[in-house]
Amino acid sequence: MRHDVLNYEANGLQMESHFYVDDSAGAGRRPAVLVFPEAFGLGAHAKARAERLATLGYAALACD
Repeated sequence: MRHDVLNYEANGLQMESHFYVDDSAGAGRRPAVLVFPEAFGLGAHAKARAERLATLGYAALACD
C-alpha cells in the first residue's frame, strides 16, 4: 500500500490530502475515488475509508 501526503494551498489556506493506492496489484490505470470528510475536516474516518477503497483496487484521495 502506497500512502502519499499532498500539501497545497487553496484560497490562502494550507491543505493536506492523503492519497492511497495498492501497488501490489501492479502498475497501470485504475478507477479513482475522491473521499470527502465530514463537516469538521479531514480525520481518521475519511483516511480509513480511502485506504479501504485502495485495497479494493481503487486509487483513493482523502481530500482536505
